[in-house]
Amino acid sequence: FGEIALFSSTIRTATVTAATETQTLSLNSESLSKFLHVKSFKWIIFALVFTVFIFLTGLKKSMLESLFIWTLFVIFAGTIRLKIISVFFLIILFPLVLSFMYQQILSDLQININYLNDVGAESHVRLGMYFASFNIAIDNFPFGSGMGSFGSTASIYNFYSPVYFEYGIDKIGNNAPEFINSDVGHTLLDTFWPHILAECGFFGFLLFSLLFFYPSYSSIKIMFKSKNSSIKSLCFVTVFIPIIIGIDGLALYTPEI
Repeated sequence: FGEIALFSSTIRTATVTAATETQTLSLNSESLSKFLHVKSFKWIIFALVFTVFIFLTGLKKSMLESLFIWTLFVIFAGTIRLKIISVFFLIILFPLVLSFMYQQILSDLQININYLNDVGAESHVRLGMYFASFNIAIDNFPFGSGMGSFGSTASIYNFYSPVYFEYGIDKIGNNAPEFINSDVGHTLLDTFWPHILAECGFFGFLLFSLLFFYPSYSSIKIMFKSKNSSIKSLCFVTVFIPIIIGIDGLALYTPEI
């Protein structure tokens, strides 16, 4: 139980941290976007500072998101000279920050591993939601269990969806009805995509994903074709809005909250 309590506490802390981290990622991509527009190196410096803040959160997925942002920036940075300068700064910066965060990252990984070993995959507060959502989508093929039935605010607001009882989600962690409005907290809204898969089914999940990520896809296409710096700058930010929110929804919190 000690590992479970520690993991639940970690999730609550990570959820608050994630909100701040998402804003910092947005500022990071916006700074690089500004550079693509005005070509002033001060925006590169701002972006590097925001990148340091992101790494200091210790959130592994945030680090990967930041690397993805920088990778796309290097691709569209323009001159070979600028690409080399950007890569040079990153090669120096990332190992330096990681050297300070090494112990924290290992500690977080160990907490997650211990918790998974203790409860098993299907009783894991996040993995359990994925397993259940897949089973719900199969049992209610192809349109899912319906809106407001699983992993959404409507499924717990003045109501506790019977789907949670049916698939044993109420027995995972602090997800029983009595914890919904308590100070202890619950993890029913900690993952976004299981909510889409379960409520909308495989057909709805596919359609939602296509619509959700289409702005990123179309923006990348425009960036490759356009020579206008203003358009490239705007598209650079547009690429990352769905991607960052989508990745955050995998493991930290529901973007709709």
